[in-house]
Amino acid sequence: LEYQHQYEKEQALADAKHQEQMALSAERETRQQLIAYSAGGGLVMVLAFAFFIFNRLQVTRRQKTFIEQQKDLVEEQKKNITDSIAYAENIQKALLPDAQELSLIPDGFVLFQPKDIVSGDFYWMQHHNDRVYLAVCDCTGHGVPGAFMSMIGSSLLDEAVVEKGITQPNEIFY
Repeated sequence: LEYQHQYEKEQALADAKHQEQMALSAERETRQQLIAYSAGGGLVMVLAFAFFIFNRLQVTRRQKTFIEQQKDLVEEQKKNITDSIAYAENIQKALLPDAQELSLIPDGFVLFQPKDIVSGDFYWMQHHNDRVYLAVCDCTGHGVPGAFMSMIGSSLLDEAVVEKGITQPNEIFY
């Protein structure tokens, strides 16, 4: 009986140790699973974040390319418009009296500083029938619209004085 009791005691201790080892083993396995799941979840989050960053970089590149194309288009259009306005400036200057015509007025000078490249302001001079007709005009508008108005005004003054022979200022501007 004593041996049996001793054996049961040892068996109980062995069972307890075995249960303890099984519990430790289960706990270790649970911890390893938790670590594996955490590592897997972390890896998935890192991959998702990397995909998001990569996607944003691609979108940013596309936007930058689009902006560069638009910038180039705007610069080309600006150049075309500026070239056109500069050519309009040449046309407008051709309508203004030149230095030789202005020499008919002793001690005369012209100060012409348009706000824009072309202007609605203009001066006009016509030598007709041994008389010199001079006008300084300010048309409505600045820039291109004003320049159109000044060309029309200069043309109408030429028509009134040269073609129609009107010589009285109040009649010319009527």
